[in-house]
Amino acid sequence: MESSLLTNLQIDRLKINLKRLSFAVGMSLLASCASLPSNNSSSSGYAKSRELSAQTKGDLYEAIMAAEFATVQGDFETAINYYLFALNLHPDVEFAKEVIKLAQQNQDPLAVIEGSKAWLKLEPQQDAAAEAYVLGKLMLFDLTPDEREASINDAMNMLLKWIERQPDSTVVYHQLAGLNRIYLQNSTLNLWQEFVRQGKYPTLAWSVLSHSYYQAAINTKESSFLDKANQAIDAALRENSESPPSVELKVSILKAQNKEQEALNFLQSLLISNPKNVGALGQLAQELYRQKRYNSSLEIVDRWLKVEANNNEALYLKAANHYALTQFQASLDLFTQLIQNNYKLNTSLYYCGDTAERLKQFDLAQRCFEQVKDGDFWLSSQTRLSYLLINQKQEELALNRLDELTVSVFPEQAQSIVELKGDLLFRLNRPLEALEWLNRHINTELRALGILNKHFEVLFSLGTQSDWNDYAVKIAEKIPEHLKTPWFQQLSQNLQARNKLEQAIGVLDSGLSISPDDFDLKFSRVLMYQFTAQNDLMLEKLELLHKEKPDNPNIHNALGYTLADMNIELERAQKLIESALKHYPNSPAILDSMGWLQFRLGQFEASEKWLSRSLSIEYNPEVAAHLVEVLAATNQTEKAHQVLTDLKKRFPDFEIPASVIGLGLQ
Repeated sequence: MESSLLTNLQIDRLKINLKRLSFAVGMSLLASCASLPSNNSSSSGYAKSRELSAQTKGDLYEAIMAAEFATVQGDFETAINYYLFALNLHPDVEFAKEVIKLAQQNQDPLAVIEGSKAWLKLEPQQDAAAEAYVLGKLMLFDLTPDEREASINDAMNMLLKWIERQPDSTVVYHQLAGLNRIYLQNSTLNLWQEFVRQGKYPTLAWSVLSHSYYQAAINTKESSFLDKANQAIDAALRENSESPPSVELKVSILKAQNKEQEALNFLQSLLISNPKNVGALGQLAQELYRQKRYNSSLEIVDRWLKVEANNNEALYLKAANHYALTQFQASLDLFTQLIQNNYKLNTSLYYCGDTAERLKQFDLAQRCFEQVKDGDFWLSSQTRLSYLLINQKQEELALNRLDELTVSVFPEQAQSIVELKGDLLFRLNRPLEALEWLNRHINTELRALGILNKHFEVLFSLGTQSDWNDYAVKIAEKIPEHLKTPWFQQLSQNLQARNKLEQAIGVLDSGLSISPDDFDLKFSRVLMYQFTAQNDLMLEKLELLHKEKPDNPNIHNALGYTLADMNIELERAQKLIESALKHYPNSPAILDSMGWLQFRLGQFEASEKWLSRSLSIEYNPEVAAHLVEVLAATNQTEKAHQVLTDLKKRFPDFEIPASVIGLGLQ
């Protein structure tokens, strides 16, 4: 280690984000250095632990600080070298993970391999470490032609060890499919082809190869890959027609080819051949659930459970069907069983709390919500628990819990909890306390806009703020640079949604006065012209932005939609919107643009499909209004009336467009 470099880094230590350091290795590193176990104890299966000298402790601390500083500066190569040095001083899983993560970003396969080997020495049975080793070898294959044969052989040897220690082939399949999602290159296809040639696990090998082609089809939109995926999965099914992953993938491929009915026919044919085919039973039950045919799905799940009485996936799907049918006691009983089985624990705990609360079993609901420790349902559980306590007149207990959570969880979680407490105080009619609490946490450590949005909501409700431009600028001065543009955009949207159009435009102008070349702010400012009925001016400004960034898909969509809305240059509008769709095929806004364009072209059936698809992804009242016009144009009056009624119910304050009012459906 270069001592002169360390000396320079010591000068800059205070610049390093110590919260991130705490997350990576925490104060546990310092504790472990101060009191390492004696030589007669084992350390994670790597080597017997040894006391570190004062010099080694210092070197270790310096290495981590240097690595963190280099990471913050974006110098990943230096950061990797320091973490590798730290690994040599004191083998630690967290150091190995940092090496792997940074090496992936830096396209450094040798470092990925070194980090994974160190991790495997510490935790020989760790699947994620094995996956990282395979990934490193695949990267080496792609970057170093001379190493290709050796890389594939090494990756295959690790893959076979990985498979042999995992008894559940379904788990292994999903792990290997995950590798396709994160790194799909020539090396990946070569590995799966070699896996097939070896013939040791034919169903798994063919299925993973099929998934790689399926993933390639998703990534490239090339239908030829779907044909290859189909051929490979048929080979897997010939080996074992009951393999759940193989059956699931076959259905996914058929659906990707828009063969929905053929997919159902395939499942039914499997069940005719073998009524106890668990792969077909499980997949059919899930397909029926997705189609909201809950009673039919339940019938199939019950058949599934007769074959596999304790299958957790079947029990989970049964619980979900009962929940969808509002049969909450049956659902609660099943989620309780799943908790005992430790299956999808956080999800099962959340729905245990949800159903128990619906059944007014509040003590049970509280216990379930309290046990959700992380994952997608963590924040929802904290929110539900807080309001549950509020409804039970335990306001201070709810608030105190949030105070404790704020200082005991990761920074991202803490900021969500700050926002939640602000919301609770606001709803408890304590707006000034809410403002003070939220304001205390508006600083350069912010990672998202949630706290700022809640602060605005509370302040707006008081009616005491008149100069929103000044408010926008003062908040921007307190927050990190990367949030400033999103802040001006979000505040403008918030004001516009509350019929404060002049102030909304003013906020964007304030942002542009600070950053006049900010393209995103300029784009947001141009879109405001649609609310002032200045379509010609908006079109003119969009054309200028299009010249500035001719390949920007958001500009393509906005310009294409504007042309369609003005009913001009429809052929050009179609090309622009199609270009935007290639980048964002599931964007509700772009789907709406395509639907509205089809309406202008007189293609009403296509228009209805595009607009309905947009609404199925995200409900938007403007899109619903478009759909009303399309339905009315095709004499689907009753359906149009239903959509309009639903729109008014969901968004009672939405201003119905004059074109819709003129249809006489009110």
